[in-house]
Amino acid sequence: MSGMRFARHGEWNMRDNADLHEKITAILHELKFDYPSRPEQLKILIKDRNGVPVAFLQPVSVEFVGENQFIKILADWREKNWDAYPTVFKVTMEGTGKWVNDQLINRDDRILFLISAPDGKPAGHLGLSNFDFTNCEAEIDNVVRGAHNVLPGIMTTALEVLVEWSFTRLGLKRLFLRVFYDNARAIKLYERCGFKGVKKIPLNKIIDGEVIRYEEIQEGQNLKIDRYFYLMEKHNESSGR
Repeated sequence: MSGMRFARHGEWNMRDNADLHEKITAILHELKFDYPSRPEQLKILIKDRNGVPVAFLQPVSVEFVGENQFIKILADWREKNWDAYPTVFKVTMEGTGKWVNDQLINRDDRILFLISAPDGKPAGHLGLSNFDFTNCEAEIDNVVRGAHNVLPGIMTTALEVLVEWSFTRLGLKRLFLRVFYDNARAIKLYERCGFKGVKKIPLNKIIDGEVIRYEEIQEGQNLKIDRYFYLMEKHNESSGR
């Protein structure tokens, strides 16, 4: 017994964080690389209040790399919803295709889901990014309603499903997001899904040629405030935080 060594609390936390990192990256990798061969097993069903499937979350997977029809849909949606993004630039097929490959498929801490109707036609997308494995949290990312004439109310239901999946399947304790403070419609969506406002984050507008960026103003920086982010969050109430 004298040779037995008990792990300190901090060591257990480090081990838990490493296990969570390994678990989440494995799940995201499976969705992105195995979905084409196992769609029925890996798609995430979206059900109405009566439990009837009305759509599903389809991960953007390797099958979409270089697929021009899909790339065009993403590019069109990005261009039409330009004012919801902190960076505005000329959208191209080439740039969008590179983004899919580099920033979605080949990043192990990011995933994007298409919100697909039963016939497979996409109505929008949303995803997760910027995982913090130490604090067991991630950012809701790229919430866009692409097709406006199908599946009424689907953005609310899809986000609720993604939140529940993130808490139960991935084991996250907190989800957060940043939305422009003047985007009242988006804020109402997030509030319907249980997100609470935390604080306003001042932004400075930077024009660099054809690119416009809104960057967060850090403490001590004396810069003009051009716009605000609104930081919102939702906690996993069953995680015992």
